[in-house]
Amino acid sequence: MATPVAPIEDQPVLASAVAPTAEAMVQSPAKPSAKSHAPGSLRSPSLLPAGTPDTHIEAFTNLRLGGKDKAPIGGVGASGIHLDELEVGKGWASSRCEQVGSEFVVDTDERVNVCFRVVHPREAEAVTLEWSRAGKVRQVIEVSVKPTHAYTTRAWMPVSAGRTGNWTATVKSEDGSVLGQISFEIAGPTL
Repeated sequence: MATPVAPIEDQPVLASAVAPTAEAMVQSPAKPSAKSHAPGSLRSPSLLPAGTPDTHIEAFTNLRLGGKDKAPIGGVGASGIHLDELEVGKGWASSRCEQVGSEFVVDTDERVNVCFRVVHPREAEAVTLEWSRAGKVRQVIEVSVKPTHAYTTRAWMPVSAGRTGNWTATVKSEDGSVLGQISFEIAGPTL
């Protein structure tokens, strides 16, 4: 008797991680500082969404600032973990998305790559990526984050006829804080 195959939308989405950036590997660990940050600083609490818990703000403002860091693109987790890059693309090379865009076509494009850069304390953590279509979560995967200051990684999903529609990829910290969200569309084949 044959084993039943799960529908395409229920099949697992794959993730792969890459090495930390060279910049992250050579920097020394930060020592927490109690100093306040000016509104123009990349560690200013004014960059965080309203309602961010005080403990998350404190962890964020005490994170060291790397030379390639940018402003957070979404929320911040309890450890100060946040994303400063998030994009989708058709390809992946040199730790970056290639052919960046939000439209993917069945029988033309192989996969959707969700590429992001995580900034956090030098401790091993994980983030989750929720793949949602039409507002319904279809798959949740965990992506490990190496204990470096900045870590660039991705998750990917095959493009197939069973996955057409409007999608959202949401990256969350271990405590459930939304670190970033990006939308894209998978369209049927062009005739």
